[in-house]
Amino acid sequence: MSIRPITIISLILSLVLAGDKEHKGSKKNQFIGSWNLDVDRTIFENPSLSMESHRDLVKQFSDHVKITFRNEGEFQETISNHTINGQWSRYDDHLAVVRLESDPTIMKERRRLKNRIDIDSDRYSRTRDHQRLYRLNRASVRKYHLSDGRIVQEVDLGDRVIRIFLKRAS
Repeated sequence: MSIRPITIISLILSLVLAGDKEHKGSKKNQFIGSWNLDVDRTIFENPSLSMESHRDLVKQFSDHVKITFRNEGEFQETISNHTINGQWSRYDDHLAVVRLESDPTIMKERRRLKNRIDIDSDRYSRTRDHQRLYRLNRASVRKYHLSDGRIVQEVDLGDRVIRIFLKRAS
């Protein structure tokens, strides 16, 4: 009884591919868990926040900001007593995209702005409402990068970009 070379090659390939799938599946998702604002790193990386009044404001919010990435793709952001829920997906080992369009408060605000745009006859007010709707749409999709054990979010304020650093909650 002889074993053909093709059978041996296919057996070796299937073992290698199965081992590769197990190795990829065993990678731990670094985003999963709860994260809090890293005040010191956020202030250090953003010179515009180094003024005393801005620094105090950031420190005041430090204990009230919590972001949670869950296994099932659920996302929750709590700032003070306001909570926003959404879905998140990991696109790379170091990139997660969060979509908040399904949150009831965001949906309600979007409907309100669209109604104001339809009803308002003043073109200047309509333009401002279009701008608010644009900013709401941009804010409801967020990107988080994993860097040095911290999560980084870049917030575009129009005239400048602020990098917010989050550290794992203890």
